[in-house]
Amino acid sequence: MTPLPASENDVDPRKWYYYIDMNWDSFSDGRTRNKHKMYEEPYEAGWSYDENTGKVISHTIVETREKERTIEVKESNIYNITQTIAETFGVFCRYKYYHDNNYHITKKVIIFFNNYLYD
Repeated sequence: MTPLPASENDVDPRKWYYYIDMNWDSFSDGRTRNKHKMYEEPYEAGWSYDENTGKVISHTIVETREKERTIEVKESNIYNITQTIAETFGVFCRYKYYHDNNYHITKKVIIFFNNYLYD
């Protein structure tokens, strides 16, 4: 898989391309997030016990950051591989085929997304 090129002239119909199209509108920091990247949500990673109040207090908050994952794939097809990627990153994938007037495939694109996509 290759990132989708900006120019249609650079597309090879034999290759699969991918495109990330995330919708961050429902997130409080959605305007600061790049729609072509996947992010970890902020979470509390460290806790301590306060003896004075008797409460557990978080002391380490990991801020939003781009997701990073490692997967291992052997002897599989593009559909199984992309489904594994989607499951690993917690997103969905859609396959889109483009064709010419004679119905020859001109481009194959895998779109990874987190919300409903409009055509």
